[in-house]
This record gives sequence, structure tokens and C-alpha cells, in this order.
Amino acid sequence: CPKNETFKECESSSCGERRCGEPKPDACTKDCVTGCFCKSGYFRVEKGGCVRKKDCPKIDRCYLKRRTGPCKASLPKYYYDYDTLQCRQFIYGGCGGNANRFDTIEECRKACK
Repeated sequence: CPKNETFKECESSSCGERRCGEPKPDACTKDCVTGCFCKSGYFRVEKGGCVRKKDCPKIDRCYLKRRTGPCKASLPKYYYDYDTLQCRQFIYGGCGGNANRFDTIEECRKACK
């Protein structure tokens, strides 16, 4: 595996590693993925590789595209639609996704005024 990564067998795809700019998952998937994952204390960056949290690129969560995530739950959440400059509801799958996800429309409006 590359630097700051470790090989794991049968790891949850949603909880095997953290990603820069994404909140901690609400729940872990029961799938089984084998491969290289970021070591504990490191976060995956979009372009690949693993860095310490302090080295994650600063991303305004309100500019991120909506991501429902790979899981199959049907959880109503809100995201900020930068194209329309409005908070909108979407159905979140329960894992994955990104930081542009809010429990209430009020939280979304407050964060992305």
C-alpha cells in the first residue's frame, strides 16, 4: 500500500476510512471490501492519498454537490443547492455522502446564508 495506508481484509466501505470534508458516518455498511485504507488518524483526499486532518483542503460545505451515499436507507435531509442558492430536501442513504447534509432546513439556511 502507498504511504499512510494499510491493507485490510473485509472492511466496511463506509467506515473503513474517513474522507476529507465528509462527516463521520451515521452507520457502517455490512459490505466487505478488501484493499488499502488510510491508517488511523489519516483522511482520504479526493485526488487519492491519505493526509492528517490538519492537511485536508479547506472546502466550503455549501459548494459541495449533493451526495446521497451508497447505502439504501431513506432518510430525509437537506442540502444547499449552489446553482439555485436555496436549501432543498433530498433522500440520504445513511452512509457516505459529504458535509453538505443537514438534518433541518433551518440548519442548512444558517450554515449557507
